[in-house]
Amino acid sequence: MSKKFVITGGAGFIGSNLAEALANENEVVVIDDLSTGMAENLAGLEVQLLKGCITDFGLLKDAFEGADCIFHQAGIASVKKSIEDPVRTDEVGIEGTLKVLIAAKDAGVRRVILASSAAVYGSSPELPKKEDMMPEPKSPYAVTKLAGEHYARVFRELYGLETVALRYFNVFGPKHRLCSGLQHRGRAEGDNPLVSTRKEFKFEGKGFAFGVRRETVSFGSKGSSRSRSQKTVVHNVEEVFGLRS
Repeated sequence: MSKKFVITGGAGFIGSNLAEALANENEVVVIDDLSTGMAENLAGLEVQLLKGCITDFGLLKDAFEGADCIFHQAGIASVKKSIEDPVRTDEVGIEGTLKVLIAAKDAGVRRVILASSAAVYGSSPELPKKEDMMPEPKSPYAVTKLAGEHYARVFRELYGLETVALRYFNVFGPKHRLCSGLQHRGRAEGDNPLVSTRKEFKFEGKGFAFGVRRETVSFGSKGSSRSRSQKTVVHNVEEVFGLRS
C-alpha cells in the first residue's frame, strides 16, 4: 500500500537518496530551500519539490497533511558555518526542528525520523560510540542536534508522536559532493596528514532508506570501533565505482 513520505532537506545528499529509494512505490514530497541541496539530485524522480525553509510553519503544515512519516534531514550541516553564525544555526536547527515536530503532531503524522549527528559525542576518544555515552557537544551545530533529540523524546512522551533520532557518522556515497574531492585529495596529496586522518565512515548506496532492503556496500558501520584513513576510503570508493586507473 502506497504511503506518503515528506523529506525535509530532500534535495541534499542523504535526503535525495531517501527520495530515490521511496519514490517508486510511494508519494514523496521534498522540502528544501536549495541553499546546499540541488534540484538535479531529484532529476528523473516522481517527487514533489517544495522550495522553502523548515522555519516556514505554514509550508510544513500544508506539506505534512496526510503524511505517514517525516524524514527530517534539513539543517545547516556544517560545524564551521555554525561557529560563524550560531544564531542562524539555532533558527534552523532548533526552531526549525521544533516546528517540524509541531506540524507533524498537528497533522496526525505517525512517525518522525530525525537526522542527528555523532558530533553530539564531542571529542571523546572512546570507541565504539554508544547511545548511553554522555554527550559533550563542542559546537553550535552539535548543540542543535542534541536539542533536536531531546525535543523528539519529549514529543514522544507528551504527545505520543513516534520519533527516532539517528546519529550519523561520516556518511558518503552517490550524490555526495565530497566524494570527488576525497578522490582528488587522495591522489594528489599522498600521505598528507589531512588525507591520512583516521575516521569512521559509512557508505550508503542507492537503496539505504530505513526499512527498505536493498544492496549497500559498507566500509564501517555507524559508530563502529574500526577506523579508516580518508586515503583508504578514497581507494575503496575508486574500487566500488570503477574509478581506479
